[in-house]
This record gives sequence, C-alpha cells and structure tokens, in this order.
Amino acid sequence: MEPSIADVAKLAGVGKGTVSRVLNGHPGVSEKTAARVRQAIRQLGYTPNVQARRLAQKKSDLICFVLSNRDFLHEFHSLVLKGVENYCSKAGRDLVFALWRYPLDGNPESVVPPRIIANRGSVDGVILAGANHVECVKAIAKLGVQCVAFGNNLIGCTHLSEVDSVWYDEQPGTREAIRYLASLGHRHIRFAANISLPWFARNYRAYSDAMLDFGLAPALVSINDTCDYVEIGERAVQEILDLGEPTTAIFAGNDVVAVSVIRALSRRGLQVPRDISVVGFDDSPRCIESDPQLTSVHVPKETLGAECARFLIEKISSPDKVSGARVVPTHLVVRGSCAPPRQDVAL
Repeated sequence: MEPSIADVAKLAGVGKGTVSRVLNGHPGVSEKTAARVRQAIRQLGYTPNVQARRLAQKKSDLICFVLSNRDFLHEFHSLVLKGVENYCSKAGRDLVFALWRYPLDGNPESVVPPRIIANRGSVDGVILAGANHVECVKAIAKLGVQCVAFGNNLIGCTHLSEVDSVWYDEQPGTREAIRYLASLGHRHIRFAANISLPWFARNYRAYSDAMLDFGLAPALVSINDTCDYVEIGERAVQEILDLGEPTTAIFAGNDVVAVSVIRALSRRGLQVPRDISVVGFDDSPRCIESDPQLTSVHVPKETLGAECARFLIEKISSPDKVSGARVVPTHLVVRGSCAPPRQDVAL
C-alpha cells in the first residue's frame, strides 16, 4: 500500500497536523522537527495526495488560460501564454489551457463558457486571452470565478476598467514610429489595416493622433471586408497604387499585414525601403525573417502575460482590494525597412 500521512507522522514521531504544516510550508514547526518529517517522507517515499489537499484547503492552485476565438498556435498569444506560465511557475501555481470558440457578433447571453470554468471550484482563476466580447468576460466573473482579460482584443468595451484587464498602450510606440519616419523626411504616411476590428481601430487612433501631433495629415486605407491579414496587405498596396496620391511610407496595422505589403510591393517592382518605407506593429518573429528586416512597434507579449498572471493571483488573494486595468507600454524597434523618401518618386 502507498504510505499515508499517518505513516509519516508515526515514523517522525509527530502528529499529522505537523506533517501537514511542513508539507504546506506553514510556520510554527522547528527546523529540527521539520528535518525529521522530511527525512520520514524520503524514507517512506511518501507523495502527498494533491487532490485531497486541494479539497481540504478549498482551493485548487490552478490557473486556467483560456484562448478565445484564436488558433491554438497563434504566435501573439503563444508568447502571452509563455509569460503567464513563467509567472505562475515561480508563484507555485499550476496552469491549464482551454479553447473557447463562440460568435463574437452573436448574443453574448447565449454563450456557454468552457466546462472547466462552468464547473465551479475546478480552478481558482481565469485569464481570458484571444478575442472576447466584454459581456462574456462579465459572465465569467458572475460565476464567482476570479478573472482577468487581455484588453486590446475586447469587443464592445467602452473604457479600460469596464472589466479587470491588462492592456498594451499603442500610443508610445506609435508616436515613436511617426517621429522616426518624420525625422527621415516622410510626410505622406498611410495607415493600412481593417479598422472594423477593434485592435486595428485602436492602432489607427494612435497613428492618427501622432500624425496630427507632428503636423501631418492622417491617411487611411482600410480593407474592411476580410479578416485575412495577408489579403489586407496585398489589397492595401493595390488600392494605394490605384489612388495615385503621394505615399512614401506605409504603417501597417500589424506585422503580418506589413510583410504582406512588402511582398506585394516587390511583385510590382517596388523596393523597400528604396521606393517606400514600411513599419509594422507587434514586433513578431517574422520581423527578422522578412527582407528587409521589418521596423516595428514592439508589444511586450511575455510581459503582458506575466502581468495578467500577477493581477489574477493578487485578485485571488485579495478579491475586494484589487480591480481595474493595468497598462504596459510599447516602443519602436528600428530595423531595415525604412529610409529617407526618394525625392524623385512619391507613390
């Protein structure tokens, strides 16, 4: 038979409560007694019953990372997950993963949460990443589960603190990007994305604000009938060329769009950055895989994940004292996709 906590207590010459305190790292046990208990544990090969301990403590020590309406290997949220896992590991929390798919344009009240969340008590808290409707986040909170959401992809959110959330701030990195392009001599900088999507809409507002601050006129090409980022980049290039208006730099809504823009320009005989400069957003691994390497606004994805985990664990410990929104800044990473505009060419 497997050794029990009673066997450990008998061998160590202590009570079961003392063994429990040693196992859980609680104070009140002398180092000499704790050493005797640990020796008995090693000698017997005792392994604590984790499930029983969780039931006794009325907590699971489990955090659930829920990825909503995104592919399992989504490169952005994979790095967010990495940040969550690193923080939870150091905090002594176990992490489980769940996918959640539901129509973002449907009735939030009809959405069924993942079973691991709906079965109350299975996890101590939830981190909601991917794309979520704000009402679905509120529904999770109503189940009595502590919850923190990744904010930038929230649908229907009217202000940062509508739900407990962690956001990246588009403004600092975007302002750096426009300042950098302006310092190179660019005046005709066009934004390319699908601004019907909230994350691109936020990026566009940051771009527009920065352009106006530097005395430049915002210019937009928005491909609103597709969520395919590669298609958005290709069609944006065609529309810019068809417009025939001066464009010396393209600020893409994210790196996938930016790399698609570079390839579409190349197919039309235009070189980046000789003929036109391109800036991306996210600073994903594809930035250094593109030719030329892509200048991009860096979003600290692992930091976002760590902050989500920190926030959630604080909420679990002090649910009535911790709430609101936390914001992580962005910054520009300069590579080889930008140069001064050619004086003889303006697309």
